Amino acid sequence: MEKITIITLGPENPCAKCKKTRKNLELMLKEFPEYKEKIDYSHKDISSKEIVEKYGILQGPAVIINDILISQGHVPTIKKIKNAFERLVIKKD
Repeated sequence: MEKITIITLGPENPCAKCKKTRKNLELMLKEFPEYKEKIDYSHKDISSKEIVEKYGILQGPAVIINDILISQGHVPTIKKIKNAFERLVIKKD
């Protein structure tokens, strides 16, 4: 199985919504311990040139799994992140 890339986007110094998004993501990932070693997780500045060029202007917090935007502008629920993870990662295996 290939590497799984998960990125949260928000201000360089994460706001409360970004922190909650990261927490929900971490809680969701605990349900899939078998993927822990395959996940490359990072938080990036939503206004960086690299992010704007790749994804356009986004509203934070945002979550991207394997280059697919799954949420932006609000804190996604654990269920929403889990559904996207299952659809984009697990069903491909």
